[in-house]
Amino acid sequence: YWPGSPSTDYEGPVDTDAAGDRHFWDVWSGSKPVERYLDACPRFMSEYGFQAMPEMATVRAFAGNGPLTPDSPVLKAHQKFLAG
Repeated sequence: YWPGSPSTDYEGPVDTDAAGDRHFWDVWSGSKPVERYLDACPRFMSEYGFQAMPEMATVRAFAGNGPLTPDSPVLKAHQKFLAG
């Protein structure tokens, strides 16, 4: 049982390669190059990756037929990770 995620035993630091599970968001939220994934080899990687849009039918269901540029108001309203 893990009390949360990322987690480790109750003694050590969390989010390390040595124990527990790890969240590795350096590439997406840290704006590091994709090769950075080669630098980490945790016991279990429970989260990593890139943000992705759902399929177009889902987007159109909430966005309508308007423009879908990254800075369009409807997409900005649904963006939960705004850098800067």
